[in-house]
Amino acid sequence: MLLNNGSGVFTIKENAIDRKVPGNNWITVAFAVADFDKDGDLDVISSNTPGQPFYKGAFLQLLLNNGNASFTDASSRITQEFSSEGWIKWVDTVDFNKDGILDLLLSSNGAVNNNLFIGVGNARFKQAPVSLPPSDGPMRAADVDGDGDQDIVSVKGNVAYVGENVQLLAYSTAPLNLIGEQALCQDAANGLQLNTPAKPNNTYLWLKDGEAISNATNPSYTVTIPGRYRVVVKNGEYPADTSLVANVVVAPLPQASITQNGNQLISTEGASYKWFRNDVPLTETTRSITPTASGQYKVEVSNAAGCKATSAAFAFTLTAAQDEVIVKHTRVFPNPTSGKVQVQVDGPYTGKLTATVVTTSGKVVQKKTFRKAGTLTFTFDLGKQANQLFLLKIETESGTSTFKLIKSGE
Repeated sequence: MLLNNGSGVFTIKENAIDRKVPGNNWITVAFAVADFDKDGDLDVISSNTPGQPFYKGAFLQLLLNNGNASFTDASSRITQEFSSEGWIKWVDTVDFNKDGILDLLLSSNGAVNNNLFIGVGNARFKQAPVSLPPSDGPMRAADVDGDGDQDIVSVKGNVAYVGENVQLLAYSTAPLNLIGEQALCQDAANGLQLNTPAKPNNTYLWLKDGEAISNATNPSYTVTIPGRYRVVVKNGEYPADTSLVANVVVAPLPQASITQNGNQLISTEGASYKWFRNDVPLTETTRSITPTASGQYKVEVSNAAGCKATSAAFAFTLTAAQDEVIVKHTRVFPNPTSGKVQVQVDGPYTGKLTATVVTTSGKVVQKKTFRKAGTLTFTFDLGKQANQLFLLKIETESGTSTFKLIKSGE
């Protein structure tokens, strides 16, 4: 695996692939890249052949992308059996039967027949019992006759062949929306929803721990108790297909409560957070917040399994540390204020003095500038501002002092 740094320079990523199958002595002859499991990243399928006996045999290795440029072998999802005499020279991906799932077109070295593998969902493939045009070079898919489906073009020697797609192979397919270990939260009143695509000719049977579930014959099933779940799908006369396993386990709920430290509210630990004031969602998504208004606060905590819990309401009242704040010869009063706040600077100071009221997001509300030496007294009128926390910044040549200024009440 070579990673591009964005400027055309590639570096080797060590251990990107866990192993080569069937063995490390096998040689990769061809590969194709596509999102086979539909999780938004690119996977790899490769055609391998042994180094000893030299080029005698074929095996398709499926590598699923973990999302971090490393890959896990999932070759067991391909039902495959090849002759020991031939090997696969080219691999192409195309949706031959228009079911939204990629299929595999395989071109051999001529010692064995070419093959078509139909995708049946969740990056699984089954060999199709069809005859393909001969070739000793690559085969490619294209809509040669303009009828809206994919045909096959191949070359053998000096002869070109076209295989017309005359029947869409409507295999039984059972892709599940959730596979592998899945969490069922303890208080999941609505359960965990499993589903497979609904199609007109399909019949469905859901299994739990290998046993049929009574009356579970719809494309979807709601899981309310843990277990290993599969669905069996049959399309008309085609053989039934059984999905991969969704292993549903019970996951505990996170703890959700709020503590206060000064004007800061702190949630119990979780994976993510959502805050509310008076049952209205806030924009904050961090574990702790500094409210700008009094009210009833709640926090919704999610854990790594995606389970959620909401705290009890916490009554928070925004207060100042004292009614009058005296820092570096400056007084601000009354604080909190319902409208007008008076600022007195007893000096001494030289040069320019700038007083600015800003919101906690940095938006300037009011600003005053003075060039008078000695004691200053001036007023800010916040009567038309919403009840919230403001910051008052006093800037002089000797430095800057910042005060919390609380607007509350009418």
